[in-house]
Amino acid sequence: MRNRNVTTLWLAQLISSMGDAVYQLALIWLILDLTGSTIITGLVAMSAYLPAMLFGLLGGVFADKYNRLTIMHVANISQSLTVMIIPLTLYYGTADALLIGILAFFRSSFGTMFPPALYAFIPGSCSGGSIYKSQFCHSNQFTVSLSGWSCNSGYFIGNNILEPIIYF
Repeated sequence: MRNRNVTTLWLAQLISSMGDAVYQLALIWLILDLTGSTIITGLVAMSAYLPAMLFGLLGGVFADKYNRLTIMHVANISQSLTVMIIPLTLYYGTADALLIGILAFFRSSFGTMFPPALYAFIPGSCSGGSIYKSQFCHSNQFTVSLSGWSCNSGYFIGNNILEPIIYF
């Protein structure tokens, strides 16, 4: 990709997708560790995926109606702020499955607005044949980052590499 802005956006999304993969694994691990219940863990995991079903179509409407770059910024900032609350609740001892489930729901709700805005933003940022290359790269980057993290997470967990990071 020769367009510097699109390349920067792609690299940022690749890093963000790796963070999303870590978050998804850590969320389930955290709830299972806090509660010891597979049912509660499943309910919290469901709360993290439910907004895609409830609000997924609204993301496209917002992307058509409002500034796409602003939507992407607001979605990413809102997601990061929501995720930052989780370690704070753990630190202050106020974390419970319900609170983390609500935070996961809000984080995912903000996240449903990002992809439609991204895919509507790319064609306006590219010219000619580079649109197809850019769309291909952006559509596959989440799968690549998730696959890479999933393959390595078993190794990291099995060798206690993540333990110092998680329990800092």
